Parts: sequence; structure tokens; C-alpha cells
Amino acid sequence: MKTYLVQIHYVPEATERRLAARPAHRAFLTELHDAGKLIDAGPTADQKGAYLIYRCADVAELSQIRQQDPYPADSYETVSISEWLPLFS
Repeated sequence: MKTYLVQIHYVPEATERRLAARPAHRAFLTELHDAGKLIDAGPTADQKGAYLIYRCADVAELSQIRQQDPYPADSYETVSISEWLPLFS
């Protein structure tokens, strides 16, 4: 398995729709965490974006997982996706 660090920025104009989807989004993330596919996730302190750390076989699996996220696709922008080599996990 590989570890991927994903950084997203929220689209300010879509805040209301994104927040409406947040309970479903967080339930989805909980399922991924319980399945061992999501190591951790959370918003930045300024609430302008978030980081998510996934454990997947490859980028194709990561893409498939992210497409299932209940957040409206136009409510955030993916800034970066990087394979990450954590020291402690």
C-alpha cells in the first residue's frame, strides 16, 4: 500500500452547499478510516481548505475513492496529490 497526502482548498462561493453535505462527507470519511483507507483528515485552522491522508494501492484507487465523496465536486479544488513516505506509521 502507498500513502497519499491530498491538499484541497474550499471554493468560497460553494460554502453553503459544501456545509450541507458535511455530515455525509464525514460519515464517508469515517467509513474509509474504519476500513483502513484513510489515515487522517481535517480542515486547516483558517477553514480555507483541508488535508487528507489516504492509504491505497495506487493513484487509480485513490481517484475512485475520492469520486465517491459526498462533497459537491465544485465546492473544492484539489491543490495537490503527493505520494507520501511517513516516518512513524
